Formats: sequence, structure tokens, C-alpha cells
Amino acid sequence: MLEPNFDTVPGELREQEQWVLWKAETRDGDTTKVPYQPSGRKAKSNTPSTWTSFEDVLSAYQGGDFAGIGFMFDENGPYVGVDLDGCVDDGDLTGGAWDVVKHLDSYTEGSPSGTGLHIICRGFLPDLGNRTSDVQGLKELELYEDGRYFTVTGRGLGGEARPVENRAQELYDLCKDVFGEKQAEKQPAPSKPNDVEDRDLVETAKQADDSGKFARLWNGDTSAYADDHSRADQALVNKLAFWTGGDRDRIDQLFRQSGLCREKWTGRPDYRKRTIDK
Repeated sequence: MLEPNFDTVPGELREQEQWVLWKAETRDGDTTKVPYQPSGRKAKSNTPSTWTSFEDVLSAYQGGDFAGIGFMFDENGPYVGVDLDGCVDDGDLTGGAWDVVKHLDSYTEGSPSGTGLHIICRGFLPDLGNRTSDVQGLKELELYEDGRYFTVTGRGLGGEARPVENRAQELYDLCKDVFGEKQAEKQPAPSKPNDVEDRDLVETAKQADDSGKFARLWNGDTSAYADDHSRADQALVNKLAFWTGGDRDRIDQLFRQSGLCREKWTGRPDYRKRTIDK
């Protein structure tokens, strides 16, 4: 197991109220890392009120009741986590892992077991897939932007404390390469506007492989966000940004047709601008 060094965790991540603790527990014969709050109550990946500050989790960890700390990914936030499992052998990276590390070129640290890597960068994931065991030199590759957390060790690759970088296009390219051209051809790269008519765009987005998230948001369903309307607004805008290639006017135009549209969107230009900016 890697000895953590939390002093090297990027300041940008420390500032986020997205931290939890974890304990190793056995479920159905398998060991899993269960997230907790400093109070000792369990934390939930879809409930931000159960997350807290870096300082609070660090203090609780130093009390000795928890195995480590972790960072939760929030769909409303800019962060994406890339998990490279089974890629370190006797301290050396496999070629496949090194290719991913070089391509994303962002904050990278060792996992608690010492056999994997975690990369954190800014961006978002296209609806092409998020998990595969088909990358040479890796036991598994997983990518997350919400609904999960990363255990954090602070043990930067090569002992280096790298910053978190913007890597939206690099994430898109990685997903396209890993999950296949055939799927990727159905969706444009984030930097290219989508010129299909609104109705066709919405129908295409609804049929994308995102477990029905777009359709539920489009229909005004906020249940996946603890009925927090603002978080649901941000989640739909994030998806519209992908499908429109970042066309601000079209994002606004489409959002007004969705079931989430309300007076706060139509009557608050500041709220509209802030949500689309994010």
C-alpha cells in the first residue's frame, strides 16, 4: 500500500467541497472502499450535502478511524477522473498506461494499492463509453465525471506534483480511440457545431448511450440530483454544450424547449450566463 502524502494534492482540488473519507469493507466476499463523512455516517455520490472540505476530511483521517480520503466527482463541476487499473509492475508503467498519461498530461497519482494510477483533469466525457478492459497493458480503464469518487494518495507520478489541466479535446480523442470509430461517428467532436435541426438533435441525444440521463433531464426530471433544480439545469446545459459544439445561443434556445425551463432561466440573464459559462 502507498503511504499518502497529502501535501502534494493540487490546491485547486483542495478548495472544492467534494471530499470524503473511506473505509475498506467486505461485501459479498469482495473488498470495497466505502465513502464516509467525518461524522462517521456514510457519504453518497449523488448527495453533495454529504461531502465536505479537504481540511475536515484530513482532520478526521488523522484521528485514525478511516483508511484514507477521497474526491467526489460532481456532474456540475469541471473534473473528470481517469482510472488506470493494473498498470504498475515493480514500479514500472506498462506502455499502454504511459500512452494515456502522456496524452492527458494532467495531475496523476498512484492508487492506494500501488498497482494503478488516477488522473484528474478538467473536461467532460462524450457518450461513447466509460469502461473497458481492452486497452493493452491495463487490467481496466474507467472514466468518470459524476456518481463516483477517487481515493486520493497525493503520491504524484515520479514524485512530481502536477497541476490539474484543461483536457476536453484530449478526453474526447481518448474515448474515440478506446471505444471505437463506429460509435464516435455518430457524434461530433465537442469543438464542432452540430447543424441538425433542433428536433433531430434532441432525438439523437436521447438515443445516445448515457443510460437515459439526457432524456430524463430534457423531460424535467430532477430526481437524480436530489431534486436540486439548479444542479439539474447545469447537467442538461453540460450535455447541450456537447451536442451543440458549445454554441451559446443554441444552448439557450434548446434549454427553453426542455422540461427544466422555468422563470429563473427566462428571467435571470445572470443565472443563464453563469450556467452556460460553467
